[in-house]
Amino acid sequence: MTFFNKDNNGAYELACLTGTYSASNAYSNIESEVIFATEALTKLLGEEVMRRASTFYITHSIDNSLDAKLVQYIQRSIACLATSRYHQQTLVSHGDNGRKVKADGAETMAWEWMIERDDSAARERYYRSLDSLFGFLEQNSDYFNEWGDAPVHARLKGCLVGDLVMLEQVYPVDGSYYTYFRLLPLMQEVQEEKLRPICGEYWEPVINGGPSSQLARRYIVLSALAEAVRRWSLDVFPLSVARAFCSTYQGGRGLTAATKEEMLWFIDSMENAAGDVCRRLLNLVKPTTATELFAKNNPQQKHFNMGL
Repeated sequence: MTFFNKDNNGAYELACLTGTYSASNAYSNIESEVIFATEALTKLLGEEVMRRASTFYITHSIDNSLDAKLVQYIQRSIACLATSRYHQQTLVSHGDNGRKVKADGAETMAWEWMIERDDSAARERYYRSLDSLFGFLEQNSDYFNEWGDAPVHARLKGCLVGDLVMLEQVYPVDGSYYTYFRLLPLMQEVQEEKLRPICGEYWEPVINGGPSSQLARRYIVLSALAEAVRRWSLDVFPLSVARAFCSTYQGGRGLTAATKEEMLWFIDSMENAAGDVCRRLLNLVKPTTATELFAKNNPQQKHFNMGL
């Protein structure tokens, strides 16, 4: 699938989209990273969405149509990821005599903390591009029917936390569609492997709406957040969201990183809150019967045993 260099101006397209790639570079220098980034995005959006956009790019000029806007959103995500990976490889040159540091004129090599901060900024641009892309597809899902079958979207079917608004009613994520879809597999896992077995035969009232469904969504989100911090690096989230998880996290060793104690505190807090919600949910959906402390008395029966 092709999204760049249709008219042999791929470097210029990348420069316009990112602002960090030089239009004077040969496109062939970065072409392999563009291919890898396209493959990575295809794993999220699926073949049908990507093929539709690629066909439009090849056969049409860019206009104000929704298909043209989809091409631009996809191009931006590919460009952000490809240029980020490309710049990470240009710190040294590679030749028969091994790897060498590049030094040109008066320029000097950046310090490690500068490189880390630049890499972090590149990740942020990529995450923002995915936010825009996913948001655009969500808002135009009636037009782009292929979006409903996209791999990143597939787990949405049957999940009680059915959209970003429901997630943010429990825990704000700075309006990030990327974060929502990133958490979606964990939320589906919590729903099916934890909450559903707990509810057992009372699962139907939970999924039929009302207060029980609201409590179920709260439990799913809180438990999924705990699992996310336990299993994943905070780097997989936008910085604004990672800071909400752990207040001192800054996304790089050059600044302040989240401590292990902070992360454990966050996990415990989410799990304790989820436990409280689960108890409230079960009290709501499971019928309770008062225990009979005394046998029912029939005034017509006055018999007793003398023990004779």
